[in-house]
Amino acid sequence: MNILSSGSPTLPAHLEQLADRARGYVEAASSANTRRAYGSD
Repeated sequence: MNILSSGSPTLPAHLEQLADRARGYVEAASSANTRRAYGSD
């Protein structure tokens, strides 16, 4: 099974926790206004 080729991969619980933590770091790395401006371009 290739996780990268499936439409919606399911991660093991410990990896999902790490992914959530990483998403939090990414969000904290830039302001909401910056992300909104990049999204509108």
